[in-house]
Amino acid sequence: MDSWASRYILEELTANHDGGVRSFYFYKPADEDKLYCGPVWDYDYTFGVGIGLSNPKVLYYQNTKTAWSHTDYALYPRLTEVDGFMERVRQIYAETYRPLIDVLLGEAASDGTENGLKSIQEEGAAISASWTMNFKRWHHLTNGTIEGHYSTQEKSNAYLENFLRERVEYLDSLWLE
Repeated sequence: MDSWASRYILEELTANHDGGVRSFYFYKPADEDKLYCGPVWDYDYTFGVGIGLSNPKVLYYQNTKTAWSHTDYALYPRLTEVDGFMERVRQIYAETYRPLIDVLLGEAASDGTENGLKSIQEEGAAISASWTMNFKRWHHLTNGTIEGHYSTQEKSNAYLENFLRERVEYLDSLWLE
């Protein structure tokens, strides 16, 4: 159940437009009877960027009809009804995700290693050249037509940090209080 609870947290935290609908994979090891959720990928429409999921104060699974499809995908609503699932979500969120979020928001120190998690601001500085090259290739993203993308990296980082702060405040009110 942990892989499913963790994936659900990640989808909610990022407000992933495709979460549980597209780009969603799971696997079953040959020597086990359990189905696991993963790996994660395709997070381009997240954190309120594009396609109308810019409100950080709604649960994603309540919006199971997406802009890509008129089909109702009921995976997460069904999982939230499984005995113990939401209790496990709250526990994993509090013990695993919340401390990492504090690092991302600059409210806790990173572990100081080269490959360790860094704050949004620190990571932004580290990928500055890549950010510039990305928007040379995908220049249409900086013209303001897709919500969340801005003409400078500083504005993009500020948008991401603000969205994440609002999202976490909302999820904390549901899962920690």
